Amino acid sequence: MVISSESAVVRHRRNVVDALARARELRADLERLDRLLGRAFPEVGTWLPFAVSDQEAVVDRLSGVLDDLDGKDTQ
Repeated sequence: MVISSESAVVRHRRNVVDALARARELRADLERLDRLLGRAFPEVGTWLPFAVSDQEAVVDRLSGVLDDLDGKDTQ
């Protein structure tokens, strides 16, 4: 019993470490994206910080910005 309980703890710890690593990568990507897009589209800086809490809205807006960069009309 102790062995299986320890392996569950180890598994949980590994999951937490992986989740934290993904969160750090996401934060770094968002900061990089903010810098790159912020030069051409300053409004990005006002809504990109909400990417984690309101992902769908940010993805929709980001898609629009990327379409503008590509010269496409998304309407």
